[in-house]
Amino acid sequence: MNFLDRTDRSTLSLWWWTVDHKLIGLILLLIIGGVMLLMSAGSPVAVSKGLGEYHFLKKQLIFLSIAIPLMVFVSLLNAKVIKLLSLLVLFVSFLCLIYINFKGIETNGASRWIRFFGLSIQPSEFVKPSFAVINAWLLSIWVSDVKSKTWLYSVLLLIILLTMLLLQPDVGMSFILASTWLFQLYIVGISIMLVLVTLLAISLIGFSSYFLFEHVQKRVDGFIEGGGFQVGKSLEAFINGGFFGQGFGEGDVSKNLPDSHTDFIFAVAGEELGSFGCGLIIIAYFLIFLRGMIISSTSTKIFLFLTCSAIIFQFCLQALIHMASTLNLIPTKGMTLPFISYGGSSLLSTSIAMGVVLAFTRSQSNKNYE
Repeated sequence: MNFLDRTDRSTLSLWWWTVDHKLIGLILLLIIGGVMLLMSAGSPVAVSKGLGEYHFLKKQLIFLSIAIPLMVFVSLLNAKVIKLLSLLVLFVSFLCLIYINFKGIETNGASRWIRFFGLSIQPSEFVKPSFAVINAWLLSIWVSDVKSKTWLYSVLLLIILLTMLLLQPDVGMSFILASTWLFQLYIVGISIMLVLVTLLAISLIGFSSYFLFEHVQKRVDGFIEGGGFQVGKSLEAFINGGFFGQGFGEGDVSKNLPDSHTDFIFAVAGEELGSFGCGLIIIAYFLIFLRGMIISSTSTKIFLFLTCSAIIFQFCLQALIHMASTLNLIPTKGMTLPFISYGGSSLLSTSIAMGVVLAFTRSQSNKNYE
């Protein structure tokens, strides 16, 4: 019997013939592109910090060796197990958010990291996928029984998590979480008036954060005044890149960006790959959005659809925010470009999220719902 033959009934073979190959292919393209960009973007930063030239690349490859099997593992699970694991991940992440307020690692005016066995972990990254699953669970119960109070639990959960995130402060992640919640509410069919009221509330929170948090005020002021040093270098990188770019490893401006391997890796792509290469990256994210929405919409289970569409939404929204900030279209948010930027927390949480999408969009997901 040949390995991965259609007659092979092993777990791995069944997974391969039921999982969406197009979505996996697009994810792998982003991962490969990220490794190639990190080869040039990470070296100057590592040298400037007194580390080995390929320090960040080696660590990213280690993270990938964990993230890819983790994504496959999650994609093998059924809905019941994913619900329970999401509850556990959200609970642990919440405890970590509480801990951050006392002993978090402060970077650029915000405390978002904790040390765990010598590693820096950003708990808010793991809140994103677990919140999407749990909130979809609560809302699906409400859809099935409008007399239930799970919609209220959904509101309370959002308020609690936003409070913890804004205390760091992490306005960008708060925006993604609130947008995900609103997106899921829109799918289940809330009134347009409630949508407008919610949008107004989110806008007021964003406006108030300018006056409440010095960290946010500096970024907004920098955006109004032209973006600051890193954004200036980022724009210069895009200009130097032209249409076809300077070639991998041939960029100069991006080497002067302190966060070129994380928050500004799209600028590295702009200089080395040009507008053409950046366009391909944008198309890849768009195709993931399109493919994810199409295959998730075929599900007959509202929970599966709510979860998959929300994860795809927040995945592409984060990519959009990253790209927009490097182009100085919005104030810098300190967000990674999913599957491309360096970062263990981002890579692992994104792999978990896409593992859930792959699990819920497998051709047997509706049949084996529980």
